[in-house]
Amino acid sequence: MLNVALMPQYFSWAGGLEFLRNLSIGLSAVSNLYQINICIILNHSFKDSPLFPLLDDYFKQSNCSKDYIYYESAQSDLANILISRKVDIVLAVNGDLGANFPVPLMLERCDLNRHREFYRLLLLNTVVYKQ
Repeated sequence: MLNVALMPQYFSWAGGLEFLRNLSIGLSAVSNLYQINICIILNHSFKDSPLFPLLDDYFKQSNCSKDYIYYESAQSDLANILISRKVDIVLAVNGDLGANFPVPLMLERCDLNRHREFYRLLLLNTVVYKQ
């Protein structure tokens, strides 16, 4: 089982959530083949965002867990929470969590070009899933 966490609060605009939704739908399309579990991890402060009420709508087409995981600070408890939840990779990190962060991350801004093929395949799976 591959446990994947998505972090929406670093994408605090509707287009960012749309990007994460496409990732989640693409992953959901192959989740049975590759045994992928998807969860959403949020900073408690994201509850005050105008986008927070939209999360359920954005992720209803995927098999994301509806139980959101919350943390207080990326510097204090984020890593421990991810480890305790056995998260294997955090996708779509649009910020710097540090070179020594203990859980693999993907998609800091520079990773968009480096992992273009991966995201192209996810989006192709999204199209297949919607049909």
